[in-house]
Amino acid sequence: MRHRPLVLCTIGLALTGAGTRALAQEPIAAREATAPAQPAPKPETVAARAEPASPLHEVVVVTPCGACSTRVVNSPAAVSVITAASIATAPDRSFGELLRLVPGAHTARYSARDWEVTFRQPTANLSNSQLALIDGRPIYLDFLGVILWDFVSTEPGDVEQIEAVRGPASAVWGANALTGVVNVVTKSPREVPGSALTLTAGRFDREAGSTLGRGDGLAYGFSASLSRAVTPTVAVRVSAGYFDSDPLPRPVGQVPLVKHPLAPDGPTVGGGRFPADEPGAGNFSNRGTTQPHADLRVDQQVGKGRISWSAGIAGSQGIVYTGVGPFALEQGSSLGYGRVAYARGRFSLGAFVNVFDAKAPNLLQLDASGKPVRLDVQTQSYDVSAGWSKPIGSRSILTIGGNARRNLFEITMAPGAEDRTEVGAYAQEELFLGADQGGGCRLTVGARVDKLGNLASASVSPRLALIWKPGRNHSLRVSWNRAFRAPTVINNYLEQYFLYPIEVPGLSAPYLLPSRGIGDPGLKAESLTAWELGYIGTVGGHTTLGIDVYRSQTRDNIDFVRLPNGFDPYTSAAPPGNWPFSPALIDQLAAAGVYLPRTASQFRNLGPIRYQGVEAFVEHRFADGVTGYANYSWQPDPKPLPAADPYPLLEANIGPRNRVNAGVYWAHRRVLGNLSLSYAESAFWVDVLAPEFDGASPAYTMFNATIGLRWAEGRVVTLLRGTNLTNAEVHQHVFGDIQKRTLWLEARFSF
Repeated sequence: MRHRPLVLCTIGLALTGAGTRALAQEPIAAREATAPAQPAPKPETVAARAEPASPLHEVVVVTPCGACSTRVVNSPAAVSVITAASIATAPDRSFGELLRLVPGAHTARYSARDWEVTFRQPTANLSNSQLALIDGRPIYLDFLGVILWDFVSTEPGDVEQIEAVRGPASAVWGANALTGVVNVVTKSPREVPGSALTLTAGRFDREAGSTLGRGDGLAYGFSASLSRAVTPTVAVRVSAGYFDSDPLPRPVGQVPLVKHPLAPDGPTVGGGRFPADEPGAGNFSNRGTTQPHADLRVDQQVGKGRISWSAGIAGSQGIVYTGVGPFALEQGSSLGYGRVAYARGRFSLGAFVNVFDAKAPNLLQLDASGKPVRLDVQTQSYDVSAGWSKPIGSRSILTIGGNARRNLFEITMAPGAEDRTEVGAYAQEELFLGADQGGGCRLTVGARVDKLGNLASASVSPRLALIWKPGRNHSLRVSWNRAFRAPTVINNYLEQYFLYPIEVPGLSAPYLLPSRGIGDPGLKAESLTAWELGYIGTVGGHTTLGIDVYRSQTRDNIDFVRLPNGFDPYTSAAPPGNWPFSPALIDQLAAAGVYLPRTASQFRNLGPIRYQGVEAFVEHRFADGVTGYANYSWQPDPKPLPAADPYPLLEANIGPRNRVNAGVYWAHRRVLGNLSLSYAESAFWVDVLAPEFDGASPAYTMFNATIGLRWAEGRVVTLLRGTNLTNAEVHQHVFGDIQKRTLWLEARFSF
């Protein structure tokens, strides 16, 4: 009978993997249940601190309220951890660039202020399938479904680690954790008391595109942080900072004429001319960015529990590239928050409010009155959540939790927007089988149910994961789960007219046709079902290897689709308001097959599409604080699947097929540094304006480095940081800005 758990584990592994060829990623909640309490059997608790240092011994705390944690080796998800040591030496400490180093992450930079990140799928100019959190507080903006990384008020120097879960995570986090979750964990003010001041100044090459001959671009910034234990039970951290940058170069000339890779026999796309980087009709002047921010955190010990209070605000201005062209975030746009969280043992309770206020005119598109289209937004999100886990006997842990949220919206481009209430609850059971000496199996079964005000029925997100551990420091996992993304307010209620230039017989100049983009209140939730097979293990105590093979399939994809010109045309009975000819001409043009579309684009649910890929990584931690790493991601072109309403081939973005990251970073007593490279193959984009702006971004390789010295017994650190040292023209999106070499001087003072 002593071998029965191992037999059960083997049978479970075979049954779980039956009928699957590639198995995908698991979400996060497993971490809550994965850290067994003291009475549990010998399956690993968080005793990993005493073991040799390796990535799989990192403790991850990606849970809805942060009450529990687990080691990476025990997680049923594909998890990457970016540590404080790697952040401190990174050549670029922006969140977008830090996440570029995660296996499977498709990161694209669009402007001086704008990054987009998506795991295991192509990203887009407004990536909406990725959830991100700061200490468990979502920064996903529900009105549009995006993450504006420059509106984060947290200083990189105050970050303990960044946890990246690659794959669907709705089984715990609910809506919008479709392709993964990023949780930024900040340092406790009690654990790292002291003061810090950081000054930075940078210069970047702009001999490209629209800024040829205009000289280098300049950027600068500063930040300050103060952490103190005020009393034996109260600790405080206050931080603030500011960043300013000139604009990057814009591409010029014509978008190359090409065929869409998924439709080589289809129509040719591209051919549009990039708007000139100067004021004037059909042009816009590129902009840099200014970003002030401030943050406060107070930790208070209350009996056997702890309360954490925090609040902050961040502002930004600069270019936002969208499907209808660039918007300019105006000064005063901001994201503020307040949060309180209580934790005691395995129970946690939290509440937060996010307040977003932004004003942004479009720099290219005019509305029906001939004025710039505006996106003015005021949103408020109020959320309360709770989580609790409890060992059941000696070989099981039960975890339950949930949240309720109220969203309030005022959006100029969605005048019919309705406020939204969301409620959700989840439960998860984790079973330990044959856990002697840290081996055996772990079986995780759970599900979450969510009801959102804009969806007719509840959404159920199940999960199933099986981990087999042949030893304490090795694990093989098989997982399956389903996630969903709810339609945003813009998806449901967009109502915006644009003046669209078209050629009309008899007119010497293009006619500006009022044509609208609309939402659909009846949209279904977008869903993703994923399978994964993964391995992670340590060899020799300091070298960690991992590989993940996944396949995912999305259904009811929500996309802004270009409609056929004859879908909703103007007629002689209802002509455009600015029509300069006889209304009868409209019917004559229609009879000749030339339609004037009243509605040009609409958000719709599209047919299924499949993604699959492989991620592999190795990391070695040498003596004296030196760490080397390399990872590789392979993701072939997505494959639309047969359906009654199939996914339109010409609407599919295609990410880089191959991506490679490699590097080494170190922090000796006196010298610290970082050497890295990132390679991404060509990508194909269809998410801006009209088909004449569809096109590819070329493959690129960026070599980056940091070198620094500690002075005055470590109280002063000076660094020279550089990105894209070969000065290649890196163009990560067909319509985005161009990046060249950037050099930074930085001085950090500790008190």
